[in-house]
Amino acid sequence: MIVIYKREWATVRAEDIKSIHIFELEKAENYSRRIVEVLKQIYPDVEKENVLFKDLVFDNIKRQYNLIISDAMYRQAGYQYIIIVDSLYGGFTFPIKKLGNPDAVQVLLDGSKEIKYVKISEEEGIVEVKLKE
Repeated sequence: MIVIYKREWATVRAEDIKSIHIFELEKAENYSRRIVEVLKQIYPDVEKENVLFKDLVFDNIKRQYNLIISDAMYRQAGYQYIIIVDSLYGGFTFPIKKLGNPDAVQVLLDGSKEIKYVKISEEEGIVEVKLKE
């Protein structure tokens, strides 16, 4: 069983992060298919295992590899982006209303710097990326 938790906010230490994927809902042609493809990259056994989203938004979902995510539901709620964080402690999805601090987002997407932790908030997006000193 793969469990992916929906979070409103979190601070995730860099050493615990395996990968981060950011989706812009308006630009995703078929968001459900894209997120399934990403989940298959992160969790190769996703087709064989049940994927449980611990999230009320996901309760009304039809099944494709045991999940389909409705981008329309998120857009109606005012979310513009979804961040998927795969960490040592499992997967998290962050529906966020804006991308957040442009400098923090750039550091995160750049991926070349030594990151200490990432702070993500539902209302504020990617709030802070703290670098190792």
